Amino acid sequence: MHKLIAAILLLQTTAWGPQDKATKLPRLWLPTATPVIAGETSWPLDAAQRRKLGKVLRLRRGDELRVFDGGMGEWLASYEDDRVVAKERTREPTPATPLELFFAPIKKKRTSLLIEKAVELGATRLRPVRTQRTERASIQALPAPGFTTAAVAASEQSERLDVPLLEAIVATEAVKTDLP
Repeated sequence: MHKLIAAILLLQTTAWGPQDKATKLPRLWLPTATPVIAGETSWPLDAAQRRKLGKVLRLRRGDELRVFDGGMGEWLASYEDDRVVAKERTREPTPATPLELFFAPIKKKRTSLLIEKAVELGATRLRPVRTQRTERASIQALPAPGFTTAAVAASEQSERLDVPLLEAIVATEAVKTDLP
């Protein structure tokens, strides 16, 4: 029995890939539409990002971190007081397998947990659906359509390169799928 458990753990550990110093660096999602050039591309940080890197993660000027986006992949970068400067690419961009999650809105704290777990499982679009029994408070508790903080945080923690979009709520009848 112990040999079986050890073999399963060994398989899972090797599937995760090598654990080097770079994989332990903090990650920050910085969406970009322009090509990234090592040493030249820099991203200005807003107040929330500066607070996160400086106060929460306690990074100092020159410390390394990883920045990512679905279109640019993942880059090793250095933290400068008000910006992040790209150094070298660590992962190439890869297209995500489309996976949509349709869900009925639930209570506020549970919705952020649902979004977090859906991101960790690989959902690329989150689509809330109004059902007959959906409560008005649950609809009002939904975050605004777009990129949510829960989705960004889950992508940063789960090593994903993309962040899924939260769509606007639609009625059940408006959902068009190819399901039988």
